[in-house]
Amino acid sequence: TQNCAACHGLDGLGNGPNSITIEKKPANFTRAFYKQYPDDFWFYRVSEGVIGTRMPRFNEILTEEERWYLVAYLKTLPQATEVVVDKVDQIDKVE
Repeated sequence: TQNCAACHGLDGLGNGPNSITIEKKPANFTRAFYKQYPDDFWFYRVSEGVIGTRMPRFNEILTEEERWYLVAYLKTLPQATEVVVDKVDQIDKVE
């Protein structure tokens, strides 16, 4: 999660420290429709990144096994929390 938290936040809400400076905001993975994504789609997104966003291609950084662990982690995130970051004090701070 250390690669993800800078943008997506510690809880996957899309409120990491970098989120305030990104024009296209990071995904909030607790939104209900993300729970419908199959594992192979998550793996593709983690591996290839997302065109038009700052989401990198983690197939160049993480091993295949690490990417599958990340897919498993994403599926454990709680559901149905909506966070909109528009002020610095709303950023998820890493301590």
